[in-house]
Amino acid sequence: MARLLMQSGIAYFLPLYTQIWWKNGRRFQSHPPLFPGYLFVQGGPPARAAAFATRLTVREIPVKDQEKLDAELVSVHHLLGGGETLRPEDCLGHGTRVRIAAGTYAGVEGRVVGGETDATLRVCVEISLLGCGVSVPVERWMLKPVELCSHA
Repeated sequence: MARLLMQSGIAYFLPLYTQIWWKNGRRFQSHPPLFPGYLFVQGGPPARAAAFATRLTVREIPVKDQEKLDAELVSVHHLLGGGETLRPEDCLGHGTRVRIAAGTYAGVEGRVVGGETDATLRVCVEISLLGCGVSVPVERWMLKPVELCSHA
């Protein structure tokens, strides 16, 4: 669908991550979508018509808070450019809300996942519309609770 939209000149966002695995001593790599089954299309009725014209669209999800979705997608885009290992997350709403205050991802807000039983501390950026998100590894010193950031 992304290829068809690109050929039609329709703006879309399809975030991918790198998945690496080993089998019989050989390294394999693929680039699956961070949010399988979802592609974000930008535009009004012409973009909607183009998406449905591909005959690959099952349904659209109405967005009640476009500004919130835009901010969440900008954060995901920021994570994609950082070079770290991204990981899809499906358990949302847990963990302390933080802002990454230093490093490549400075300014990104999310929730802390892992770090206690997990070997790696991660920050998850949620896409609330989908009920899932994506996480990136961070160091504890890079984080500030969101409550402290809004008063600073």
